[in-house]
Amino acid sequence: MGHGVFTWHLLEALRGNAPADAQNFIRLGAVSRYVSDGVQQWAKENNRPLQTPLLESPEATRDLPLALRSSDLQTVVAQLRARTTDNSFTAEFRDRLIAGLGKMNPAVESDQELLQSTQAFLRGALPQRLFKGYATAELDRILGSMAAANPAKRNSPDAPMKPAASGFAETLGMKFASIPAGEFRMGSDETAAVLKKAGFVIPPSVDPRDESPPRTVRMSAFSLQTTEVTRGQFAEFVRSTNYRTDAEKDGKGGWGFNSDSGTFSQDSKYNWRNPGFPQTDNHPVVNVSWNDADAFTRWLTEESRKRGETVRYQLPTEAQFEYAMRAGATTRFATGDSPQSLDGHANVQDASLERRVPNLDYANYPSFKFDDGVAFTAAVGSYPKNAFGLYDMHGNVWEWCRDWYDATYYSTAPDQDPPGPQSGSSRVLRGGSWHYGPYVVRCAYRDFGAPDIRYDDYGFRLLLE
Repeated sequence: MGHGVFTWHLLEALRGNAPADAQNFIRLGAVSRYVSDGVQQWAKENNRPLQTPLLESPEATRDLPLALRSSDLQTVVAQLRARTTDNSFTAEFRDRLIAGLGKMNPAVESDQELLQSTQAFLRGALPQRLFKGYATAELDRILGSMAAANPAKRNSPDAPMKPAASGFAETLGMKFASIPAGEFRMGSDETAAVLKKAGFVIPPSVDPRDESPPRTVRMSAFSLQTTEVTRGQFAEFVRSTNYRTDAEKDGKGGWGFNSDSGTFSQDSKYNWRNPGFPQTDNHPVVNVSWNDADAFTRWLTEESRKRGETVRYQLPTEAQFEYAMRAGATTRFATGDSPQSLDGHANVQDASLERRVPNLDYANYPSFKFDDGVAFTAAVGSYPKNAFGLYDMHGNVWEWCRDWYDATYYSTAPDQDPPGPQSGSSRVLRGGSWHYGPYVVRCAYRDFGAPDIRYDDYGFRLLLE
């Protein structure tokens, strides 16, 4: 054999002879069983004393992935090398992807997801543009930032990077789109019965009547951040001020994903730095409350004015958000009336989340019927911008708005630039997230939360005055 009987069987297991799971990973429990069975069989065939190797480790570690079945990785690499390159799928990107896959660590969840997304891309289940934007961010994580080594490519639309600096916000990588003045029909008059007939499943305890009465609203021009505020941008705020978020101050923590149990929970270990799933500085910051978002806007305003800029940053009003989200559309989604119209345009609850977290209540909270390739948050700007030049207005993370929430506000709100109620106990959230399905991600849907509440899919973007 060249090795002891135990070592030989262990190596054979890791070379791909131990059974792989549905994701093609060879896990510790399977290796243990393969080695134990193999050693006992060898002892029987060679008339040796019975040997029974035992795995002495916690039960939870038996699911630890130790290796990827080599034939699967080799197949993916062969398919990538055979794929025709073009202006988008360049030879440089292909070679970088192959290098990144070669450095994968099977025990790292985000590395597993990169392989699975590559396989989905190769079989045509994931559009090339979406895959490239996601893969670029992941390869920067695995191999190091390509932008740092090649500054000329910093503004690739598939991997949003910092633009040339002009104001303080721009030095943080923030861009703002000018939203023209206009009018739109805010809200919806679709009843629960109409929505159910159209195929929408309305979650328990949700009442669509707060979306009515719909009315024509006139909006003044404003500027809105093209993406959600990122982890990297929020980190600059924390470094500058030593700010502690609500999740860090009250000892309760934020919400996050426990990969061992496959469940979401609130725990002191979860906060904006750790939502329980992998993120880079180019992902939207999460686990931030309305208070945290408001503090960020005040800090950015103060720092900008110290530099002589006559600006003010705020959260958008609910009306500004829906106007910018629709970008001229009158349909349920900015892309059309059908949930399927969002395919390729948003990071929402769909097949990718169901694969990663199969034990959620998908009966009462059904998913979109497509696969966006990302289970949790996506790097900002990974999907196409809307007609106003804004990214991720549908999905990715919920976004805090300036308004207090009032279920009956639409019946008394002004028709010109409605500012929201004067007082309340909850603030408005809009846009839906990676954790929500079709009904909730509609343009008209309204959500709300206490100013100090935080979740692993709560974020924000800024309005510039």
